[in-house]
Amino acid sequence: MRAHLWITMFLDWETLEMERKDAKQFDQEVLDLYDDYAHGRLDRREYIKRLGAFAVGGMTVQTLLSSLTPNYAWAEQVKPDDPRIKTETLSYASPKGAGTMKGLLARPAEGTKFPAVLVIHENRGLNPYIEDVARRLAVAGFLALAPDALTPLGGYPGNDDEGRAMQAKRETAKMTEDFIAAAKLLDTHPLSTGKVGVVGFCFGGGMVNQLAVRIPDVIDAGVPFYGRQPDAADVPKITAPLLIQNAGLDKRILAGAPAFEAALKEHGKSFEAHIYPGVNHGFHNDTTPRYDEEAAELAWKRTIAFFNELTVLVGLLTRSELDRKRDFDRPEVQLTEKSHLVFLTRSRFGILSQCQLDDADRFECAGTDAGTHPAGR
Repeated sequence: MRAHLWITMFLDWETLEMERKDAKQFDQEVLDLYDDYAHGRLDRREYIKRLGAFAVGGMTVQTLLSSLTPNYAWAEQVKPDDPRIKTETLSYASPKGAGTMKGLLARPAEGTKFPAVLVIHENRGLNPYIEDVARRLAVAGFLALAPDALTPLGGYPGNDDEGRAMQAKRETAKMTEDFIAAAKLLDTHPLSTGKVGVVGFCFGGGMVNQLAVRIPDVIDAGVPFYGRQPDAADVPKITAPLLIQNAGLDKRILAGAPAFEAALKEHGKSFEAHIYPGVNHGFHNDTTPRYDEEAAELAWKRTIAFFNELTVLVGLLTRSELDRKRDFDRPEVQLTEKSHLVFLTRSRFGILSQCQLDDADRFECAGTDAGTHPAGR
């Protein structure tokens, strides 16, 4: 029976609603059907009809739908009132797009200047998962802006099905202008160092690539998660380094990956590309069974490291320990009288700064693009 891999048959309705199922508990065809539905390749009627083939052994179609539907309680890694950050709803001008846009702006609670990251959502508006991604970036020391492309239609409606239908009504060219306007805002924001990265997922991943092509003078680093590749003819316009994150089971996106990477190599562009084996498109989204914890955590660790390579070395070090740390790409490291560290470092944003730890285990960086960041990253 082709549904033999679907899901443990002894789970009751309440358990399905309360616990996120692992992708391995589903037949891959079920997850592929969800992917087709989530990207508009299947309407709801056809989606439900095809799921019916897997409603066996006491499982109903409604149970299947419930287990696949995003549960945004799972995505809250950083609460909106987390004392480590400050957030606000920001309105900004997008004269070539929607006219006026709104988004979530998140930043560390302490500090005056931060590297900035634009966060671009999937094909369904600014949902709670993407809001949490922005807050995660703020905890990591960044000024993060997550715009809502559904702003001119009233904003994210509270569920992905309606959000997806709403976003389909917007012109891609107009939405592109909305995100360009957001990137330019971060470039000149008073809390920004003037260095701007961009991360996006699915639709947002493709938009990362488009912004790298369209505004190379603004984008300093890009991380597309399973995003559509730009035309090969546009690759020479890219100047920002890219960290490309793809899923091993994502045939649609992987089909275009070799040509894109070949073009990047041909034109001498800086990039890293990672394929996470055995995981699905959307593996970073921790609200559905497509989520893969191991791959998501590794990809996010790589994302933060890619955006900002500033490293803080806290604690007393012996001279031999310090010499060993010099071997790990930490030039000009010196001990101060207080046994704190002073060092020069360059991040993915091109920041060249001299940094010193203070008595509160924070460090301040002096330089053209310097900011203040939490210690221990």
